[in-house]
Amino acid sequence: MSKSDLKTGNNSEIESDNDSSIISVSTGRSENSTNRRSQKVKGRKSKLKNNNNKPLKSLYRFNCFVTEENAKQIFAIQFNHFVKDRNIFATASGYRISIYECVDDKHMDENDKDVEMDIDDFCGIKLLRAYDDPDRDEVFYTLAWSYEGSCPILACGGVRSVVRAIYINDRHLKEKRFIGHTNAINEMKFHPKQPHLLLTASKDHSMRLWNIKTEICVAILGGVSGHRDEVLALDFDVHGRYCVSGGMDHNLKVWKFDTEEMESVIESSETYWDVKRVRSFPTLHIHFADFTTRSVHRNYVDSVKCFGNTFLSKSCENCIIWWKVGNLNEPFNLTATNATPIHSFDVDDCELWFVRMDLDMRQKYLAVGNSTGKIFMFDLDSEGPTDKPSILSHYKCTKPIRQVSFSRDGDILVCVCDDGKIHRWDRKE
Repeated sequence: MSKSDLKTGNNSEIESDNDSSIISVSTGRSENSTNRRSQKVKGRKSKLKNNNNKPLKSLYRFNCFVTEENAKQIFAIQFNHFVKDRNIFATASGYRISIYECVDDKHMDENDKDVEMDIDDFCGIKLLRAYDDPDRDEVFYTLAWSYEGSCPILACGGVRSVVRAIYINDRHLKEKRFIGHTNAINEMKFHPKQPHLLLTASKDHSMRLWNIKTEICVAILGGVSGHRDEVLALDFDVHGRYCVSGGMDHNLKVWKFDTEEMESVIESSETYWDVKRVRSFPTLHIHFADFTTRSVHRNYVDSVKCFGNTFLSKSCENCIIWWKVGNLNEPFNLTATNATPIHSFDVDDCELWFVRMDLDMRQKYLAVGNSTGKIFMFDLDSEGPTDKPSILSHYKCTKPIRQVSFSRDGDILVCVCDDGKIHRWDRKE
C-alpha cells in the first residue's frame, strides 16, 4: 500500500490496495480506447415538443470538486444505494477504481478535527480507498454496486472484457473474475430483486447474466435477433421482470426475465456446483428479444432507463426520448410491434456519445451532462413535463460530463468529467 495526495483545495490521502505506486501509466491501447469515446457523432434533433415552457427551478447548489491524481477521463460514477446512513460512491478512471464519501464539515472524523483547517480549505468529498488493477492496459468503463450479507460488492468492467466483482471489507479486498465476453464491457447492472445476478453489456454484440455467488454464466442474450453492433446501455425495471438495452445499431430491445425458461435456469444456477468440473453449466442462449424497435433513434443509443412501464433513452441527437411499447392508449404489452414517443427532452451540446443519464430513486428527476460541462435536469413528477430544464453549471466545470449519479435520498448529485474532475452538487434547503 502507498499514499499520495489527491488534487483538491486541501491535501487528502489515497490508499491503493493492489500496487505500491499510484502513478498512472499511459499505454497505446488505453489511449486508443479512451479516444474512441471522444468522437462526436452527428444526429437529428427530436421534433417532439410540449406546450409547457416553464423552466424547472434550480434545486441544487455547487458544493465542491476534486481532481483525481492521474487526471484521466473518468467514465463512470455510481452511488452505493444499499448504505442508508452514508453517501458513498465509486468512480472508474483508467485502471483505477476509487471509492469516496460525501462528507460535511460537521460530520468530520475525530482524527480530522484534530487538524487545524480553515473552512475554505474543507472539501466535501473524502477518498476512502482505491483499487489499482494489475493490468495497466485496463480502462474501466462501468461500475455497479451490490451486497452479500453485510459486505458491499463493487462490480466493474472495461476494455479488457473481464468482469470483476470486488468484495469490500474494512481492510481487505476479495476479487472474483468472470471471463466470457470477447470484447470491451460497456455497461452493467445488478438485478433489483436478486443482488447476486449481474447483467453485462459488451462490444461483442451480446449481454451476459452472471451469478456472482456461484461464479456461473447463467444466460447469454444475443445472436440471431440480438444487437448487430456494440451494446452500449442496459437497465432493469424495478421488479426485475425485464430489461431494456440499446446499442450502436440504433436498436432498442426489451428482454423478458420472468419467463419460465429464464426463471428455471436462474434457479439451477443457485445450487449448481460441479466440484470436479466434469461438465459445464448449461448456459441459456436467448437469440430473440421480446421487443425490438429502431424507430425511436437514428444514431447510437448510449443510455437507457426503465420508467414505470415506459422507457427513457438517449442518443447522440441532443435529446432524450420518453417512449412506450405499443400505442399510447394501449396497456403495456411486449407483443406490440411499434414504439410510440411520448415526449422529447432537449439537451444542448450533447452530440458526444457515451454520455449517460441518471434518475433519482423516486424517479422524480432526470439528469444528464453535456459536452460543455453543464448538467440538464428535468422534472418528471409534474402534470406535464417541461421543455426547459434546470441547468447546473460552474466555471470550473467545462469539459464533457460522462455520467451523473444521485445519492440514495436525492440530496446530492455528483458528476465526472473528461479532465479527471468530480463535482458535487447539494440540494438547496
